[in-house]
Amino acid sequence: MQYFSIDEVVAEAMTVTSNVTDADRLIARQWVASALSQMGMSEDEIVVCELTPKNLLVRKPDNCRKVYELACYDSSGNLIPHTFRAGNKRIYPNTETRTVTTNSEGTQIITYTTVDVSEDRFNIILGTNATSVAKVKLRYYAYPVDNDGMPQIREDEKQACVYYIRFCKAMKDDDNQSKIQLAESMWLRACDIARAAKKSSSLNNDKAKTIAKIMNSMIPNFNRSTF
Repeated sequence: MQYFSIDEVVAEAMTVTSNVTDADRLIARQWVASALSQMGMSEDEIVVCELTPKNLLVRKPDNCRKVYELACYDSSGNLIPHTFRAGNKRIYPNTETRTVTTNSEGTQIITYTTVDVSEDRFNIILGTNATSVAKVKLRYYAYPVDNDGMPQIREDEKQACVYYIRFCKAMKDDDNQSKIQLAESMWLRACDIARAAKKSSSLNNDKAKTIAKIMNSMIPNFNRSTF
């Protein structure tokens, strides 16, 4: 997958847009960020990391776009089950328990009850019954970024970003409605194409075969010779 910097995309958009000002070039970066948020995500953007809680808070990575799933562990590497609770005001009681049993081989097995987890824009928030959580493994959709921390644009997103800049520029200039509508339709069409491309890039051959097998298994296989 090839990636382009924001400046490359903005420069291309400015060359096909009329009456460009320095202010347009500055705000175009924000327009690109807005376009990216509307074009969906792909499984090849998933990243895995391990984080350490501090005061029951786990800071999300700076390039985190959306949390896919997480797992909590104690200091010995035992999995601690969790459940998501909405909001930041706790209404469930503290039910943390820790059971230690010994199997026939003399190995101690530690079992935890479910702990509470919630999240806000910047943090994973552990409930007060999660004091045994020593680390959190996180799978999340990540923004591809360059060495300066700026988002990079995938090759299947570039054209849509260019059209979105043109659309925003037309609205900013308050051009005639037909021009705005034309720019919007071009952006929406390019956005749909980008979404489809990202979905297809997530679907490798093995996964496609598995999905096809499941779908085909739902089709009744009638023996027509009996009719």
